[in-house]
Amino acid sequence: MTAPSADYYQSTNTVPFYNTAATTGLTTQADVYINMDDLDRAKLYNSAISAYNADSGQIVELESVNTENLVITRYSAASGYSNAINSAASSIKPLTLPSSSQKLEDVITVPSGMTAVASNPDSRGWLVQCDLQEWALSVDAGNLDMTAIGETFGENTKSLVRGAGSLTFLVDQRHVDGDQSSMTLLRLVMLTEKQAQSNAKFYLFKDRSSVLPQVGSTAYYDCDVLLTNTRLNVKATDIISGTSDFVATGEIAIKFEP
Repeated sequence: MTAPSADYYQSTNTVPFYNTAATTGLTTQADVYINMDDLDRAKLYNSAISAYNADSGQIVELESVNTENLVITRYSAASGYSNAINSAASSIKPLTLPSSSQKLEDVITVPSGMTAVASNPDSRGWLVQCDLQEWALSVDAGNLDMTAIGETFGENTKSLVRGAGSLTFLVDQRHVDGDQSSMTLLRLVMLTEKQAQSNAKFYLFKDRSSVLPQVGSTAYYDCDVLLTNTRLNVKATDIISGTSDFVATGEIAIKFEP
């Protein structure tokens, strides 16, 4: 018995396997939610909660595509952002990448349209910290253990430290759109060796109504923070609470909004 030749398949199969302009419009971008498992495999989902829970019934079904190097980045409606992503994808298309996944900046010069969003928290979008009970911030860096900070984050970070503080929160896994689960704080502290930095607003008051003239209805401290430690308090029949310590780097500014 002789197997059919490749020419046979090409002449009898009139439906192309990979997507075409006629079948899918050759869509090159998709807005989805991603879940990375312990083996670093990525799956795409229709909603944030389904991605958190790895809900197999909510996996995004992709057409048969001949994938090349992909750019995976957070969503933003900022002007020029989509064009910058397309530019980055074109730049890495012909490259043989060193591993299955890596930072874009390690292989190409990231287009300015992407870095502008990445460096601007207002463009990225702020997240409210869920279940936060209390925060404390000290702008006196003189009493900090700079040796420990240098050992954890590198000696160059010590010169940037302007203060320190702590967050007290309830440990819960509620999901609210636009909010950050308190479990995220537990994960962030694991990234200290990677110098995981966040920009934070510490509100003194927000959207406050007043019967007397005042300077703005909202006041807050603005600074970059690095989490340094997390402590949990777990008691039987009691609510689980936690505390995260952080150092504030760079300028600490107090700001007002109308």
